[in-house]
Amino acid sequence: MSVQVLSESNPIARKDHVCNACEFINEHWGSHNFTIGELRVIVLARRNGYKIKIGDSYIKQNNICHGDIYTFKAIPEIHEICLKYNLYAG
Repeated sequence: MSVQVLSESNPIARKDHVCNACEFINEHWGSHNFTIGELRVIVLARRNGYKIKIGDSYIKQNNICHGDIYTFKAIPEIHEICLKYNLYAG
């Protein structure tokens, strides 16, 4: 899967948003040995319903993949975990 990032920003949430990166954490659950610190971040995200909460800073990307343009929103710490373990790769 070849994703091209068209733009990226770090806005403050004015409403709750679904964290798209959490989907990748759930998809790969059990296949990686996350650190205690990473597990704490994941548990907090789970307690919040895998949502970016009002007032939180988040990553917002406009991306293109296979000709489709879409917006990707993520909790920064969850996004970093996904990058560290290469969870976005197919």
